[in-house]
Amino acid sequence: MRFHAFNNITSKLKISKYYLILRYSNNHKICNYTVYVSKNTYTLHICLFFIDVVYYKLKKEGRNIMTKKKKLRILLTLLIIIWMGVIFCFSNQTGPKSSSSSQSVIYLIGHISKTLTGHNIVNTLSTEAFSFIEFIIRKCAHMFVYFVLSILTMLLMFTYETYPLRFKCFISLLVSFLYACSDELHQFFVGGRSASFRDVMIDSTGACIGILLTLIIYTLIKKAQHHYEPSLSSRQVK
Repeated sequence: MRFHAFNNITSKLKISKYYLILRYSNNHKICNYTVYVSKNTYTLHICLFFIDVVYYKLKKEGRNIMTKKKKLRILLTLLIIIWMGVIFCFSNQTGPKSSSSSQSVIYLIGHISKTLTGHNIVNTLSTEAFSFIEFIIRKCAHMFVYFVLSILTMLLMFTYETYPLRFKCFISLLVSFLYACSDELHQFFVGGRSASFRDVMIDSTGACIGILLTLIIYTLIKKAQHHYEPSLSSRQVK
């Protein structure tokens, strides 16, 4: 039963127009309903009946939203675990194999430059320059994997709306920092690799960038919602 049918009832019974906004709230404003309330007792019973119908509908929608949230939390948790597994696999590579992976990226850049310009810029690099570029690529890879990890963690934290925003950022950064520490400890036992607190800080920097980007997007979405909601409410009142 749709609440729009109330317009027909109000026109027939000449109901005085008082506005009642119904909201179902579990930290979610699902929707607003404008209800006409009359001084007439009979009409008031009709209003209450419609209110019960709407409340039941909103309660059902609330349960559906909670079910979707649980599914989303499970999905994000699985993605975080999978991504942590990817990081573990990279860290499990021996020193020569990890260096070979970085060098393959450099050679790919040289191949692309040769295709576009006809000159392979990698061949013109000195040994020191080649080693420096390899170092930059490896550290950028460190930052990138924790950049993604922090974004996934922030998305998971956003499904818990009762927690303040600062707490969500803190948990996301803490998870990334602790996993970076455990990752460096793991590398200590891998051949040709070593543990470095500098790498932990580089990983944490990537996590901070991911958190900052998530906050920027979150702020833009919130501003867009605040801009859209007043116009929607004014249409409903009309």
